[in-house]
Amino acid sequence: MIAAYVNSLAEAVNRRMGLVMLGLSAVVAVVFNWIVRLVPLGDGSTMVMFGNRMLGPDKIAAPALFKTEAQFTGGLWLLLGIFAAAPLLASTLDKGWLELTLSKGTARWKILVGRYFGGITLYFLALIITTMPLAIRIWLKTGAQPGPLVMATIIQCLGFAALLALAALATLPQTGIAVPIM
Repeated sequence: MIAAYVNSLAEAVNRRMGLVMLGLSAVVAVVFNWIVRLVPLGDGSTMVMFGNRMLGPDKIAAPALFKTEAQFTGGLWLLLGIFAAAPLLASTLDKGWLELTLSKGTARWKILVGRYFGGITLYFLALIITTMPLAIRIWLKTGAQPGPLVMATIIQCLGFAALLALAALATLPQTGIAVPIM
């Protein structure tokens, strides 16, 4: 199962979808950090700016900014995550994989579970790369705790895991990635 997990991550990188997903998450993280500015005020507090728009003092604006970031990244990565993980689940029925599985005597459920966790790991890494740089920057500069953002990331991963479980169920009877993506 661990070999299938590691192989699924390597396959995601080799198929370039994993690289695209992680690279795009790094670009989105840079854009978030570029758009959000933290302006220190004379009384020791910090004003949070989103572009040219003033969001307010850090105690009020930071949680709202974390919520906005979680909503934006959750929708974006959910769609991209399915497009990245569904081929990992469906490729075990491709020519070559099926012969290898049958000749080695590896149980199909072990390969499927390893690839399932590989898809979840890819999604989790994309979320962490996207959200945590800005959250850590705001935490270090203002003291606003990113705990709710971390909890939102975990909940989004659980939601993705449930969706990916349905996609894995759809890959069992046939080949191809159209049905799991739908």
